[in-house]
Formats: sequence, structure tokens, C-alpha cells
Amino acid sequence: MCTKINSKYGLISIRLYQEEDEKRILPVFNEVFNVNRTEKHWRWKYKENPYGGPIVSLAWDKNQLASQFAGYPIKLDIDNNESVDIVHMGDIFTVPEYRNVGLGRNNLLAKTFWFLEEQCLENKVFVIIGFNTGHSRKLCRRFLEMTIDLPIFESHLNVDKISKKNILKKLHSITFNYKVSKHIKAGSWANNIYSNARNDYNWIIKRNQEYLVWRYENNPDFEYMFYVVN
Repeated sequence: MCTKINSKYGLISIRLYQEEDEKRILPVFNEVFNVNRTEKHWRWKYKENPYGGPIVSLAWDKNQLASQFAGYPIKLDIDNNESVDIVHMGDIFTVPEYRNVGLGRNNLLAKTFWFLEEQCLENKVFVIIGFNTGHSRKLCRRFLEMTIDLPIFESHLNVDKISKKNILKKLHSITFNYKVSKHIKAGSWANNIYSNARNDYNWIIKRNQEYLVWRYENNPDFEYMFYVVN
């Protein structure tokens, strides 16, 4: 299924992801953001997610990609121990020459999102999260009815002052004699920690072993370490 909109370029078609679209998405994405995202990264984020996907809506001017609204599902645990699907919106863009197509709620990126919502999210997902900045944040606030901003709290550990040799010892003292262990893989300890912490939150993203394995252990671009404090 697709929808079509009129533009100065003619008819632009909006549809959901189809197999191997990433081969055409990635060159455009890399040009727009001046990065070098690989097919391996794309498969990991959108096809190997244990919770499903891809959740991707694309606008096409014939064979030319014009805009994309993409996200991946994660689980949210809520009050009554029910797990529900939510979507983390990830890669959102409009190719520069198409950014003047449509106005307000009818601009091309908004249309691409409304199609995604209608096809993938309606009656299934009640929360969409993201960390938008710049023009995309303004767009989400003004035209996509995404208006809730949450405060962000950060605490920074200056690891430059901690030698690799003494990092566990330093972390041990920082955490007031709690035991600190380093792990390369997300083991069963992840489920234990999540289970112990879960009841202290009314809503919490389900960061259990399954999530950590996918999000960090299987990440093709970075190597992560897990530091467990107990």
C-alpha cells in the first residue's frame, strides 16, 4: 500500500520499507549526514532487533529517495507488569532539494510520518520516543503532535584520570565498597538486576539480557564493556 502526493516534481509516492530498500537508502543517508553507515549496521538496527521491525516509511520521487521516517521497537514495562511495544524513532531526514515540498502538517517529512503512523503504529503503539535536535525537533513539536519534553539528568565520570590498570579499583572506591565486576557479554546477571530494579519504577524500558545483547553486545560499530555494581 502507498499514498501519493502532488509536488513540483510530480507525484511522490510514500510507502513502507520493502526488501533491500536499504541498498538505496544508505547512499542517500550517508550523503545527507556525511557519515559512512554500512548495511551491517542497518540490518542490526532494523532487521535483527528481537522485538520486530523494520518500521520504516519512505517517500520516493520515482526511484529517487526523498525522505525517510524510521524507528525500531522496544519494550516498555508499565504499572501492572504488562509489557507493551513502544517505538524509538531513529533515522529521520528529508533530502535537501525536497525540503520545500508541502507546508506545515503537509510537508513531506510530516506526510511520511503520518503514513508510518497509520500503517504501523495506530492502535499498537502509544509512546514514541526519540532524541531529536535542530529542525527535526521543531518539526516534531509543531506538526507531529510530539510535544512532551522530559528533563535529562547526567553524571559524568572522568575516565581520563583513571588508568586502565586501576579502573576497577578506582570504581570500587567510588562506589563506596560495592563490588564491581567487568563483563564483555550480557549474561544472566542482566535479568537479575533488571528484575530487582523493575518494581521501583512505574514505567521502565525493558533493559534485560535480551535487550543488552542486541543493543550493545551485537552492535557492529562499537565494542562495549559492562560494569556491574552490586
